[in-house]
Formats: sequence, C-alpha cells, structure tokens
Amino acid sequence: MSRETDIKLLMDDWEEKHKNNGYKRFIRDGIVCEEKWEAQHTPRVCYFLKEAYTSNENGYNLVEDLHDCERPWTMWRKVAIWTQAIYNAFNDNICEYDDEVLRSKEKAIIDRIAVVNVKKKQWRKRI
Repeated sequence: MSRETDIKLLMDDWEEKHKNNGYKRFIRDGIVCEEKWEAQHTPRVCYFLKEAYTSNENGYNLVEDLHDCERPWTMWRKVAIWTQAIYNAFNDNICEYDDEVLRSKEKAIIDRIAVVNVKKKQWRKRI
C-alpha cells in the first residue's frame, strides 16, 4: 500500500470517529503532492496549523485544494516564500528576494510541502 493510500485510510477512519463524536465538519490534511514530496532533494517541510476554517457542511480537504488550485491564495503565497527560503538556506544559496521569480514558482513550491491542522474541526465546538 502507498503512503497516499495509508493517509487516506487514516483520514477516513479519523473522520468517521470525529463525526461519531458529534462534530459535523472534518478538515483533511497531509502531503500536498506525494510524487513531488518523494522526489525532492531539499528538506521536506511540514507546516502545523493551529486551527481550521471552512463553511462547507461536509468538511474540507485542504490538501486537494492546495494541489488543484492554479495559484495559491494569499496565506499560501507567504508559505511558498518561507519554504523557498528554507530550501535556499539548506543549499547555502541565500539570495535576494525576487517577487517575480517566486510568484512563478509558488505553485510548484506548495506542491512539495505537507500541512497538518492540529485541530481537525473548526474552532467552534460541535460544528
């Protein structure tokens, strides 16, 4: 079984238990793009998020949205900048900030990260 399958099974089980405990929404997370995660030679970066937000009654899959979006939204653009800075630092390649270059690479950078919501539910109890 692949890591992607293992994570999906874990999330399915976790979501079921979550809903059995009375919560309506469950936020899925994990590796954004397994293929790019495995292929990279830079450090594997995982971001831990404090809280999750969604208005979708069925929950939300953050990993799918990050992978499928054409261009990351504002917060994730900043995450792409931080991630590229980490990659550069580990390669002793401290360079000047170039917004145009980073914007052209931000989607590819986001595909190489993992994200974990510490809370799998939205901030309001029993939502």
